[in-house]
Amino acid sequence: MTTRNPSPSTFVELLAAVPGVVSRHLPALGTVDADTLRSRVVVVKSGCVGVRIEDLSGDRFGLEVGGRDCVLGLWPAAGGSFEMRLVHVYALVPSVILEASLGVLLRGLAADPALTRAAVEATGRQYACLLRRASILRIRRPLQRLAAALDHLMEHAAEHCAIGNRHFLPLTQDTIAEVANLSRQTTNRELRRFAAMRVVHLERAAVCVLDPERLRAVAHGDPEPRRQNGRTHCRRVNPGAPLDCVEDV
Repeated sequence: MTTRNPSPSTFVELLAAVPGVVSRHLPALGTVDADTLRSRVVVVKSGCVGVRIEDLSGDRFGLEVGGRDCVLGLWPAAGGSFEMRLVHVYALVPSVILEASLGVLLRGLAADPALTRAAVEATGRQYACLLRRASILRIRRPLQRLAAALDHLMEHAAEHCAIGNRHFLPLTQDTIAEVANLSRQTTNRELRRFAAMRVVHLERAAVCVLDPERLRAVAHGDPEPRRQNGRTHCRRVNPGAPLDCVEDV
């Protein structure tokens, strides 16, 4: 008889069932206070949180993002060899977090090997996410770095749009600029270039990725798509828009 490995979502499902674990809803921009982070283990059950960090000299390092299964207490920003500290943690989109004391978590891990295995796997994915963002920040070309940052955000904060293979990011350009570690002006310019290529559609406090494959191609260094004629629309935001979000008008 074969044993199935825990799926990526098993960790929060098992953790939520541990006695003493509390679930809390965070509205968009809702914060997790520093005292909670110091005294309790906090795990993202659904949604996406932003973790703004800086080093001990006060220099900021952009905005980290953490989606489902993210354990906030395990970020390098909380201490260790990186010598950084957490500054601000808040929900980028409406989210649900799980909170538990360290004692409750340890008792749960001791009682359930499946939870322990799932926790180890979730931690590995989380550090892989941190390494991925570190590689994004090494990209020098702004358009390519922005494409990689948008692809990164699609994995954690995007809502899948039912109208075709599109991803809706309910994030401001300021937030996207922080994740990409680019200036607001540079981010706006490069987003407009993507809009002209009909790779994204820009709305107020939102970006809809119309062509994820072309975006990923730019992120991996392929030549940027050519500018195309016509305007893009988002029927999700504007119900009166054409059924095909990228039809010419």
